[in-house]
Amino acid sequence: RTGLRRVPARATPCRRGSLCADDTHLYVVGGTLSSGSPSDLVLSAPFQSDGSLGEFTHQTKLPTPLGATRCLVRGEKVYVFGGQGTSERSALVLMNDLTGGGALGSAWDTTTNRALPYARSGAAVALVPLGASAN
Repeated sequence: RTGLRRVPARATPCRRGSLCADDTHLYVVGGTLSSGSPSDLVLSAPFQSDGSLGEFTHQTKLPTPLGATRCLVRGEKVYVFGGQGTSERSALVLMNDLTGGGALGSAWDTTTNRALPYARSGAAVALVPLGASAN
């Protein structure tokens, strides 16, 4: 079993969380708790110099529990798109600052970005570099 490393467990049992990363950290956003309820948890774990993940730590919670979200890191911001709330899908586009060391700002911005055209969960998100073709 050479080449395999144990990855630290997430702090809270949760499934279908959205994953995104910057150069230094992996972020896990929302998801579904073992009870079946959506989660408001956000976790981050550093990439270690040997390529493994460090310990997960709790970050600023989402303003509302959401499962099946999608997230994207661009510049010094993390964005969260849509998701499945407790009783309905969300059209929100949430945004928070990356403040260094895997930490997020103290509050999620729910008002700067326009909402998605339709409430959705599980949508795909891709970042295409300038000058590249999306085809």
